[in-house]
Amino acid sequence: MNITKLLTTTAFVSLLAVSSANAVVYGAHNGSFYVTQVDQGTGPGGRTYNSIGIKQEAGNLFSAKQVGVNDIVAYQYGGAGNKAYISQNGQSNRLDLSQAGSNNIANINQIGFSNNASVTQSGSNNYAYITKGKSSTGSNFTKINTSGTANSVSVMLTGYKHTASITQKSTKSSTVDVSQGDPYLGGTADSASILQSGGSGNVAYLRQNGSYNKASISQYNSFNNAKIIQNGSGNNVSVTQYGSKTYSITQNGNNIPPVTIVQK
Repeated sequence: MNITKLLTTTAFVSLLAVSSANAVVYGAHNGSFYVTQVDQGTGPGGRTYNSIGIKQEAGNLFSAKQVGVNDIVAYQYGGAGNKAYISQNGQSNRLDLSQAGSNNIANINQIGFSNNASVTQSGSNNYAYITKGKSSTGSNFTKINTSGTANSVSVMLTGYKHTASITQKSTKSSTVDVSQGDPYLGGTADSASILQSGGSGNVAYLRQNGSYNKASISQYNSFNNAKIIQNGSGNNVSVTQYGSKTYSITQNGNNIPPVTIVQK
């Protein structure tokens, strides 16, 4: 097992996990932190894995690239300008990222299948951007929770059976942009749930390509706008809005069930 504990200002780490070795990075670390982990094989007792656990307190930059069976738990809090750039390629990837402060950025890319990503942001001007590459099997989960002021979320998911859950609680306008399914190849059994509450002027934009997809948007307070586009067969839509609101729904395909709209 390779274990590296980091407490320095700027760190560059490259760990190669071979055979039965596991690459593990953990510790408290302020400043900039860069790590690359590659799993190149399996050993007795099963597959190797890459793991990162890190806590940062001010002016944080965290950049990680993992290949294999991957696990990241990261906390960035306090101060301003927290940034996390994470790439995971393999199967059964798990990411749990928390950011607190102002001007937070989370840029996440997962490629493979049976992947889970959870991002929590609190503070002002938060931005979360998540992409997941094509998956032909397994279930993939994406969960984002933001709170504070003027939050923005963008999610792009392609492949099979993606579930996305986004919750925004903001004192000012929040935006969500979710895309599921390849525009040309489509997707199957994807679902997306968006909840926006707190401030006024919330915007939710959801696009789904493929069959048997589910879309749900709930918006609270005034001047909300929801837009949903679905291309494929057997897709389902539910929109709930409170306060002054507008919505737009476009469905192209066959065997489309009734749309559920609740406005109060």
